[in-house]
Amino acid sequence: MKGVHVRMKPIFESDRYLFKQMFERAIDGYIVLTKELKITYMNHTAREWFGELHTWNETFCGDVVHCHTDAGETMSGEGCLGCMVRDLHTSLGNRQMVVTKKNRETISVSISYSYIPLHDEEMRILMSMRDVSVQKKWENERLVNETLRFTLEERERIARDLHDTVAQNIAYATMQLKLLQKAQKRKTAVPNLDEQLEAITEVLDDSIKELRNSLYDLNFALDTDLIDFIRDAAAKLHVRTGIEVNTDLIDTGDDWPKRVEVQLARIVQEILTNVRKHAQATHVIVEVERSKQHLTVRISDNGIGFDLEEVRQRKGHYGLHSISERCRLIGGQATVESEPNKGTVWRISIPTDHSTIPLILSHNHDEDRLQVHS
Repeated sequence: MKGVHVRMKPIFESDRYLFKQMFERAIDGYIVLTKELKITYMNHTAREWFGELHTWNETFCGDVVHCHTDAGETMSGEGCLGCMVRDLHTSLGNRQMVVTKKNRETISVSISYSYIPLHDEEMRILMSMRDVSVQKKWENERLVNETLRFTLEERERIARDLHDTVAQNIAYATMQLKLLQKAQKRKTAVPNLDEQLEAITEVLDDSIKELRNSLYDLNFALDTDLIDFIRDAAAKLHVRTGIEVNTDLIDTGDDWPKRVEVQLARIVQEILTNVRKHAQATHVIVEVERSKQHLTVRISDNGIGFDLEEVRQRKGHYGLHSISERCRLIGGQATVESEPNKGTVWRISIPTDHSTIPLILSHNHDEDRLQVHS
């Protein structure tokens, strides 16, 4: 035992030298902490980021790296990952956070914590940080491009809808009015004139309503809170259609990243639009739960439903495609249940950990995030 003690003690006393030999020339940043989470070693990259070791030696790590989440939450208290490693005697890998460099520049890092047990209940925690700012930038550019592409596709869909409904209805009304005008010039009696004029008026009224709804879709903007938007969208559906809409909105006040809430708002809008256009429902229930841990939506109606497989095989089944694509952009999952004459239920679930959002998107868009059940 005496021999073992003599061999281990120099290692404990010179652990800084040992870590220097292992990590000094590494491209990633490495910081070694004591069990009190005070810095005892930083490699060259970490010193380039945060300053020289003599400035921060035996300083609490949070005062040096100023770590926080993408949402701006400070990684301290219950959220301190180093505390978790120390208290649970475990290691944590590939967590995403933002740190502040000595020049006050912030960078996104992928960070891992390694628990290193020593003797006499001593321990070390090794923090390894990889700068993923460029990767994050590419991801953001990819998301912008995906959103732009999808917006253009959506506008093409609205244009097709306007052509198939409003344009054709106006063409029909114009043709009927021209026939009536010719009959009037010829002094020809027109049978059922009042009925014909009423039918033309109904067609034009429907066209105006459809045009207004399409303009609303085109001019979408989430300029309010997500919960308020959903409450307002449900109220507008009732006013426009007379459908009874009940809402159950549970909100703890924890906002999510704006891009997540914008896409979720568009998903809710798309589902309610489908209800208005196709469901022939008399009752809709909208349930939303937003907390720090959960962001879920459930929308059910008592409409005519549909055959899921038939709709999916139909060319350009845009409704399902739209919702699944938007879920895919924020790493979420959409589940739809429907049968003919048995209504439809949509469930949308968004993950708490945004690092699960894929960096490379599958080309098999509809299969990625949409599950169907009949």
